[in-house]
Amino acid sequence: MALEKKYGEQIRFIVVDVNTEQGYKLAEDFNIRFLPTMLFLDQSGDMVKQLEGWIDGAVLEDRLVSLLDRE
Repeated sequence: MALEKKYGEQIRFIVVDVNTEQGYKLAEDFNIRFLPTMLFLDQSGDMVKQLEGWIDGAVLEDRLVSLLDRE
């Protein structure tokens, strides 16, 4: 992942397989209905943004940067 290499010091990227019991539970807890879904959580674990569906890499990077600028 290019974004993980670029922003890995500032952002923790986690991929969850929803085809496991633990992944299914997380998807249920966060009310995930579409794949892919990206959740952006603050340091306390509160969701600040949720993106559903495929997103172009440049658009995703712009959204990541705007979230980082909010801190």
